[in-house]
Amino acid sequence: MVVDRKPTVESLGKVYADLVRDDESVRELWVSADSEGFIVSILTDEIDADHERRLYALASGVQQRFPDALFEVHVRNRANYSFDSLDQMKSALLPTVAKRIPLER
Repeated sequence: MVVDRKPTVESLGKVYADLVRDDESVRELWVSADSEGFIVSILTDEIDADHERRLYALASGVQQRFPDALFEVHVRNRANYSFDSLDQMKSALLPTVAKRIPLER
């Protein structure tokens, strides 16, 4: 396994995209960075708590790839919000500097 000490938004996002690509409940993946590290936002359809925990658990694989990276993961499960659309959800919950990471399904 290749270990990269200094990821970019794109490289960290690509690793996450590879991990969630086959999960049809994942609608979009967004990553941003600030002075404290990265913020990964996984936007999903309505999923149950076990499924949500599995998505959070993917962070361990990303941490192996980027052992020195500081990041937080937010699974934005539609079941937990009352937004009318995905666009409203993104507008309200994502950092304005977040970059959408293609899932390339």
